[in-house]
Amino acid sequence: MADPPNMEFTAESLDKLKTYAAHLPYSIEPNSEMQNLLDFYLTRITQCIEAKDYDPGFLQWDSMLNYYHLLKYPIPKPKRIALAKVYFDICVTSGMPLHVVNTCLDTLNFLLRSKKKLSVDDLRLPWKPIYHILSKDLFLSRRQFEIRRAYFLRQMAQLAELTRRFFHPACADEMVDTILPSFNGLDLNSVLATQYYLNTFLPLSHPTWLPMLMRIWSAVNSYMFDERHFALLAQLAEIHLDPTISDPRRIDEIPDDARLNENGLPEDGPRLRWSTGDAQDPSSSVRGDVTPRQKIRRQTLGINGIEGLGLANGAYGHPGKSQPSKPWTGIFKDIGIFTQEEWDLIMCKCLASMEIPLADAGSFMTGPVVDEQASFEFSRLPKSHWRIYSLAKLIVYSMAPDGKQLPHSGTATPFEIPVSDGGGYFNIPLPKAEKSYLAGCKALDSLAKLIVSLESFFHPSNGSYTTDLSAFLKYIVFEFSKRWHHETLPDCKVPMVSESPPYLKRFLPYAIQNIRSELDHGASSVRTTTYSHIEPSDATLHWNIAILRGSLYHGGKAVLEYKDDLSSVIDALHRRTFSKRGFSYTGKLLYSLLDTLTQIYTLEDRFVNPDEWDSESFRSGHHRYWGRLYAAEDVEIQWHTPSSEEVVFVLELLNRHVEPTLSTLESLVGEMATRNEAWENDFCRHLSFVRNAFAALPTIRQEFMSEDEILESCASSDVL
Repeated sequence: MADPPNMEFTAESLDKLKTYAAHLPYSIEPNSEMQNLLDFYLTRITQCIEAKDYDPGFLQWDSMLNYYHLLKYPIPKPKRIALAKVYFDICVTSGMPLHVVNTCLDTLNFLLRSKKKLSVDDLRLPWKPIYHILSKDLFLSRRQFEIRRAYFLRQMAQLAELTRRFFHPACADEMVDTILPSFNGLDLNSVLATQYYLNTFLPLSHPTWLPMLMRIWSAVNSYMFDERHFALLAQLAEIHLDPTISDPRRIDEIPDDARLNENGLPEDGPRLRWSTGDAQDPSSSVRGDVTPRQKIRRQTLGINGIEGLGLANGAYGHPGKSQPSKPWTGIFKDIGIFTQEEWDLIMCKCLASMEIPLADAGSFMTGPVVDEQASFEFSRLPKSHWRIYSLAKLIVYSMAPDGKQLPHSGTATPFEIPVSDGGGYFNIPLPKAEKSYLAGCKALDSLAKLIVSLESFFHPSNGSYTTDLSAFLKYIVFEFSKRWHHETLPDCKVPMVSESPPYLKRFLPYAIQNIRSELDHGASSVRTTTYSHIEPSDATLHWNIAILRGSLYHGGKAVLEYKDDLSSVIDALHRRTFSKRGFSYTGKLLYSLLDTLTQIYTLEDRFVNPDEWDSESFRSGHHRYWGRLYAAEDVEIQWHTPSSEEVVFVLELLNRHVEPTLSTLESLVGEMATRNEAWENDFCRHLSFVRNAFAALPTIRQEFMSEDEILESCASSDVL
């Protein structure tokens, strides 16, 4: 698999491609040939954009690019970057059709999704074009509001979420300076819009803005408002487990080459940057045109530039200055990345978000009332993650050994002398006891206290509250297990185990016997052509057909042992099922049989290799293998490829069942046929049978075309 010249491929991407190729049961095109094909697709995409041929030209070649991506061939990093910039520009181009924007978003998703293939070091994108679009149309008046426009705004919101990690971290002060001045606590639209813009655009790598956001949050009582904040804080807590993410030196190390205004024009002049000095010192900011009043306002809201990362004393150096005296250790504070005051607010909001009805009519229950009154305004904003999931994630990723551990239950209670006025009765000054936490973890201790506080409310008689608590605990366990795996072994999911031969032996004879019995007793004998009329007595027949289909799933060669029984029961079903559901299930049964005989698929769905599955160690302690992951080159895959015996059986089924049915259909559409309800039913059930048969056989015949035939077919088309 030779590589084309002048291509930037990582050894990992090429090794992965070679590994995939080695595991496939057939040969694939060499990488050099596919790279030439990629160049051809990119040329066509460029030509369509220059000609402004977005539909159908651009959409057609975009689909070819997506097909290329599905084949797992690598895309060189320079081309991936160039494609991402082009597709981003199309999305924010004024007047672009909605379906074209939606297509570009789908392609951008696969171009930017992998954090290993592209980072902000490779690609920077501007944030202002998206903000300009959203700020103009997010909160139109109800008379101006249109469903079509709302769909476009959701597309822009999706674009902002997708490209957020490619906004330069130095944009944070600029974003706050642009968005925050429009905040008006007396205007609901202003409150919602400001929160949405800040939570959507602010870069997560250097959260200098976090104190400001927490202060705004503390002044708002709304569950919908809380839900969006919980989602943001959960993201922050997760990504900042890696301390290198927030290293302030990276702000100047990352190239700043994507500065555009809302009109798409490059911006000149230095970027707004707030220093770590005193917020009231005129010499402490890069820009000297900021008034003392603005500085005091920023200080009141907690906006202190890089100082928000804990750099007040400059111990770790300052971007653009001398090298730091010691390595960067992250932004960890009292509890995770939060101060004790911020964590208290989070847990208070967490308790309030459980919607517990109190004796008084106010307090926690004012939130839902506000949300209900403002439901139309909230509906304009993209829906955030469910608060229960975000809360669990936030708590789990804030856990750390950050406090004194509570004594074990077997530890004797220490003797304490009663104190009065700061001293003992014997005028002996006593030291203040250090606070202890469950397992020495403040976040875990807060979780335990939260559950204890809620358990009396979450009773089965409370209905949905029990559901919320159950989901909360489930997500806590899931996220904790996920984090533990990520810190020891890679995260994994255990698939179901499927063994077809035992299933066939156990279920197939039983299902066939029941099907014949049900047909003999008149099941599916009433002619219908709609699903609206279902005989209850037909249910047993439908169940057994479904069981038979399930036992055939990926059966492979094991099916051949029962070929006579299967052929016979298919014939009986085809002749004697007249209801819509009956003959539809019969067609699907034929589809499943032909599909399992002719398709290429893996024979096993186990979560360990076959040799480990059969080992004595696995049988005696399989739980030790849960969560096991393999490198791609270590996986042992057994493929099913159609054998000559399976192909012969397929041809027998076509000759015995499908070919006569085609002849029957031809006679039904003839001029001499009497068309009545019986004719309509016969036509539908025979057509369903034939359609399912051919739908299951896309690979039964290999098509060969000569070079002349290929040239002739391409002469009048631009499609390969």
